[in-house]
Amino acid sequence: ESEILTKDLSNFKEYKRATAMFDENYKNYQIWLASCVYSVEMFPKVKDTLKRYFPKEDYTISKLDSIYKIYKINDKTFRQRRLDKDEDLGALIGFMKFKFEQNEKTFEDVLDKKQQIDSVLNKNLEFTFNDRATLGDNPEILDKGYGNGDVSANIKGIRSLKDHCTEVSGVIAANRKNNIGINGFSDNIRIMPLHISCSGDENDKDIANAIRYAVDNGAKVINMSFNKEFSIHKEWVFEALQYAEQHQVLVVHSAGNGKTNINNETYYPSDNTFDGSPEICNNFINVGSTSQRMDSSFVSAFSNYGKINVDLFAPGEEIYTTSPDNKYIINSGTSLAAPMVSGTAALIWLYYPKLTVQEVKQIILDSGSSYDIEVIVPGTKDKKVKFSELSKSGKVLNVFNAMKMAGEISKKKK
Repeated sequence: ESEILTKDLSNFKEYKRATAMFDENYKNYQIWLASCVYSVEMFPKVKDTLKRYFPKEDYTISKLDSIYKIYKINDKTFRQRRLDKDEDLGALIGFMKFKFEQNEKTFEDVLDKKQQIDSVLNKNLEFTFNDRATLGDNPEILDKGYGNGDVSANIKGIRSLKDHCTEVSGVIAANRKNNIGINGFSDNIRIMPLHISCSGDENDKDIANAIRYAVDNGAKVINMSFNKEFSIHKEWVFEALQYAEQHQVLVVHSAGNGKTNINNETYYPSDNTFDGSPEICNNFINVGSTSQRMDSSFVSAFSNYGKINVDLFAPGEEIYTTSPDNKYIINSGTSLAAPMVSGTAALIWLYYPKLTVQEVKQIILDSGSSYDIEVIVPGTKDKKVKFSELSKSGKVLNVFNAMKMAGEISKKKK
């Protein structure tokens, strides 16, 4: 009876936490969608107005900034082709700059963002929406036999659904022989793309089944550049992670972009039960993001952190990587820090295949670079701590050191 009461109390606390987060998210996404609808309406008009200054529509943020210097935008003389009586050139430039900063550089980008946010608001945050209806699947039963083999389809025209996985995969295995863009870690790395979510609606069943599928079909490293705050059937995922460890498969996970101490907040998937118990496996690496700046902003302002639940950091800010349609892009996020670690693990095993998964994990953590600097804690304005206090290892991924250490340990084993 005591166990039942404890479980019920735990579930009630999760319910309250979920309700509070839902209310906040629903309100924010309503505002965001309204902003997107406005942008869809305004973007073509602003674009048309700015043709006076950019006939070729070759905008960049720096070029837009230059207009401020050339024209006195607050002078009524330069209120050119106003969209209404209150909007001057400065407002139009500000609008376009903001869109560019949000990586919405074309009308298609703006429309795509509106479709994304509409999908989240009216599907992910809509209680009556059943995302499993078309599958004929029950997410409360851990079974197989659903899904399909199409990993390249767009969902209702949302282009960006492929962007994220293409960017992540490029960090690991971009073509090294085409003399353009970037080089992946090796020409001998193969990607097994497994979709477990179309727009941030990760079900534990899909995550657990994808892990097992990857293991059963020869994967050595599983990169998971996604996370969520709630896990209804976390035991299914825990068992899948343990299954991966039993089969000598490393799992690398992005720590998340919530600028949060995840010692105190639950972020899944995880090797931590968040109830004070020991970690459930020893093949899981949680990765935060660093910038290119060797100063107090060394840890990316968006990155989650935690002395217990983040294992180490890796570069994840302003990363140049692959994009759909044979293009390249600069983007940021712990999603791009995780594949830095995944690529390193793959490289280690290509040269030293007899190392165990536990050894590869420890090599990556132990071989990282230490930095004796104070950094701003993400989510704060100016609170500073030693960099080493923000992760378990206190280090940043160092591929050269990892390969060197792997060679030394492998040699000793022989």
